[in-house]
Amino acid sequence: MTYRELIEANPSVMLGKPVIDGTRITVEMILEKVAYGETVDQILEEYPRLTREGVLAALQYALESFRDDPTPFPPPQPPKDVGGSFPPAPPAGGKEAGV
Repeated sequence: MTYRELIEANPSVMLGKPVIDGTRITVEMILEKVAYGETVDQILEEYPRLTREGVLAALQYALESFRDDPTPFPPPQPPKDVGGSFPPAPPAGGKEAGV
């Protein structure tokens, strides 16, 4: 069975987020748990309806999603003009106006 057979996205389930087929367990939740150090065995203990294949399918889904869009973050933008948040520079010569 491939990961594509184990992952579904249905607008009426978890707001359309990809989930493990037949559950309300999102790919996002599995990724978050792995990212914060939980092992597959710990995740399986916490969610008895989940299978090892389901966890691996979530990871494969994420990998393929990244391959489809290798730049998920927007490119860096130049700093915005803060316009007026700093006091005006003194006039040339170091003297303040009107002194």
